Amino acid sequence: MDQINLSDILNQQLPEEALELGVNMMAGGSPVSLDITYLIYLVIFIVCWLGLKALIFDPYLKVSDKRQQATVGTRDEARTLRHDAEEAIASYEAKLSQAREEANALRQELKDESARRQQEILTEAQQEANAKLAEHREKLQGQVEEARTEMREEAKVLSRLIVNRLVPSA
Repeated sequence: MDQINLSDILNQQLPEEALELGVNMMAGGSPVSLDITYLIYLVIFIVCWLGLKALIFDPYLKVSDKRQQATVGTRDEARTLRHDAEEAIASYEAKLSQAREEANALRQELKDESARRQQEILTEAQQEANAKLAEHREKLQGQVEEARTEMREEAKVLSRLIVNRLVPSA
């Protein structure tokens, strides 16, 4: 490999511009010399910047802002819809609870009515049974009295017969 020697570097010829720059710097001057090319570069940069701004940056920022607004709008709309849905659910649950309470009240009312009606029917049946029982008792009592009357008469007839057989008639 070739080795670089410091003396070789120092002995090389430097271009005149580098020498001028070195002399300028040694004299307290600026290492950058301003000439018209820098002004042209600046104008080209500003024209490019304005062109890119008008053609790319501004439309991109508009689209980005619209998307951001749409996203925020959609989030707000979703938040509103969620709130409306929660209100609807709460309303539905309240109505469902009220309907359950009404159904329970109606069920209890029907149960009470059924128990009352059952008691009426039982009372009515018991009254009818008691009336028939009283009627049958009266009938039976009448039959018992009739049978007793008949038996008394038969007992009289039988006792006469017995007396007649035991005591001969003279």
